[in-house]
Amino acid sequence: MKQSQRSPLRPIPYIFFLLLLLASCGDTSADTESASVTEPSDVTPAVTEPAEPTNEDLVRSQIGTQDFGGETFRVVSRDAGGAFYGTAGEQENELYFAEETGDVLYDAIYRRNVITEELLNIEIEPVWSGSLTEDVTKVIEKNVMAGDDFADAIIHRLDFTMNIAAEGYLVNFYDIPTVNLSNNWWDQTIISNFTMFGDKLYALCGDIVFYDDYAVQAIFGNTRIMSELDMEIPYQAVRDGTWTFDMFSKMALEAEADLNGDGKIERETDRVGYINHSDAVLHTVYAFGERLSKTEEDGTITVNYGNDDIIAAVDTISAFIAALSDPVGDGCPALFRAGNVLFFPEMIGGLSGMREMQDDYCVLPLPKADESQKTYTAYVSNGWTTCYSIPMTAPNTSRIGTVLEVMSAVSADTVTPALYDIMLNEKFVRDAESQEMLSYVWASKAYDLAGDLAWASDLRSVYQSIASTGKNNYTSSMEKKLKTINKKLDNFLAAFSET
Repeated sequence: MKQSQRSPLRPIPYIFFLLLLLASCGDTSADTESASVTEPSDVTPAVTEPAEPTNEDLVRSQIGTQDFGGETFRVVSRDAGGAFYGTAGEQENELYFAEETGDVLYDAIYRRNVITEELLNIEIEPVWSGSLTEDVTKVIEKNVMAGDDFADAIIHRLDFTMNIAAEGYLVNFYDIPTVNLSNNWWDQTIISNFTMFGDKLYALCGDIVFYDDYAVQAIFGNTRIMSELDMEIPYQAVRDGTWTFDMFSKMALEAEADLNGDGKIERETDRVGYINHSDAVLHTVYAFGERLSKTEEDGTITVNYGNDDIIAAVDTISAFIAALSDPVGDGCPALFRAGNVLFFPEMIGGLSGMREMQDDYCVLPLPKADESQKTYTAYVSNGWTTCYSIPMTAPNTSRIGTVLEVMSAVSADTVTPALYDIMLNEKFVRDAESQEMLSYVWASKAYDLAGDLAWASDLRSVYQSIASTGKNNYTSSMEKKLKTINKKLDNFLAAFSET
């Protein structure tokens, strides 16, 4: 979860109290015998603690006075309402609004831009590039290949951004001295997981975007079903660190019932404990603290295969799915909304589709493998996540770095609070406990270079096949495909090692 940086409160100097004491004393006469003595006051003078600095204050202190002379700062983006933005409305975007609209989040984006423009004397200009995700990619490839100065920055899907970076079209953020990657308004999780070879990073998320928060997976639970079955909503278990896969799976299996009495349990007509699509095994592996790829000490990326932990995770998850009735298929959101499903794992952004659901529901983090696991962890979709990057043809990357720092810092004071206000009200979440649970969900992010990227399609298919066929052929499938997977990974990494 994105959090504002806190500064320690400074102690009030002793001399300040001495001055207060002297000021409280009355005048005395030269005649000490007739002088009246003023008794010390019992009232303690109020002391105002200094206000904590905002993120805007912090970035001001870092960049000093900057004046870019009214230059235009051009950002490429898909059209407002384009691609998956359209599920939230025709105005939805993370970049620009010409004026306030009355929408809490959109007005925060407008204010973010105004503050940034005034602080740096620039003008933020959107470069709308089409309604499809592929349209943005085409604009980037065409202009960079032509050597054109067409934009200063890009906001794009994370998976597409990394594929473009592999073509050599983007700037390494480690090469920009004005970008401070340790700042709290940058997502440290993606920095650690997407930095290659120790000093190569081509995509940045943080407060400057918000679809990275929509991209983390959670568990949606039907609380009416829990109540009818005398199940306790596992809020306290989450707090206590005892929300485990064993507890989750027992609840799911207990919920299943043949409601129409035809002798079988089907997702469309009966009550089922869990539904998901073909990524059921793939995504749930992350809840066990595993990833499909891992970063070695030398900064290289390797396929996570062959260790006991990930094999045990796949075995546990596949056994759970095999024990359920009709768990894997299409149309999961509609089935959950219909009220005959206990648990449905979905990206947080999917909450917007639950507004019309009649039954009440809760939001939970994905369960731990067991109580010994230190934290809750969850898959983050590289296809839902948006990020910023810089095209190779952009001039003056030092100036661009400064602008992005300010935009992200100011976003932490404006856009992120507005986002959380929307997520934490009745539009998305219906009870105070689920509001609390969102903090666990956002803290559980686990980014992975194998997620949704082109090089790892064969790797992901191994996990997808287990869910689709119901057969746990993990070890044999990995052995068959590992050579091809590693070759694709080597080719992907070679594009970065040579730059």
